[in-house]
Amino acid sequence: MLNLIAKILAALFKGTVPKPAPVSKVMTTAERMIRAAERCGAKIARGEGEVNIIYVEGADFEDDPDSETFFKANGNAPNKWNDVRAVVMFDGGTPYIHSWWQATTEPGTRYTVQPINASGAARIKLGYQECWQVGTHRGYEALAQWGNAVVVKRDKNKDYKRDGDAEGTGWYGINQHHGWDAPENNIGANSAGCLVGRTIEGHREFMALVKTDPRYIANKKHVFGTTVIEAAELDA
Repeated sequence: MLNLIAKILAALFKGTVPKPAPVSKVMTTAERMIRAAERCGAKIARGEGEVNIIYVEGADFEDDPDSETFFKANGNAPNKWNDVRAVVMFDGGTPYIHSWWQATTEPGTRYTVQPINASGAARIKLGYQECWQVGTHRGYEALAQWGNAVVVKRDKNKDYKRDGDAEGTGWYGINQHHGWDAPENNIGANSAGCLVGRTIEGHREFMALVKTDPRYIANKKHVFGTTVIEAAELDA
């Protein structure tokens, strides 16, 4: 009799008990970076100790990853060190930002106004490219363009933007180097289109970390991929 009553009550109230609301997961900055990189076709290195080099263009540099302004879009004003160079790694399938440094992905005023190439200053094309090996830049250790040609946008109209600019593909010496501790508000002659970390010490940290990648340890000719995204892509 009790079982029958229980069945009748269950039938009467079937579907009326509200289901718990789904719990929304707040993505970490590292997860947002990997998601943005995947959208532009990046090859994500998920192996233990493998590095993912990601530059976030027009993002504030913060020392505290818990800060509300961590990697926040800053308007990307010309000729300033207002981009971020970061290394993202994985731990048990979960991405985390191992290290990050103040940087620029763009040429400053010097080479925008007086470009080396008559077609205009080089601005690396947004997205993923696989073009760099451990090498040198002007006598010190850096990631040097190697293995593949690089794609750039030529800022012939000198407006500090890629919109409508012609593409060029070639061996332009688009390296990843440092900016000799230049002041934060002046890129100066430290970039004609390269991917540049502002400080010498930070660049040395970057290179030391890159060389711990097991793919490089196994093959000193390993070609590293790099992704360049705009800060807005983190919230897309």
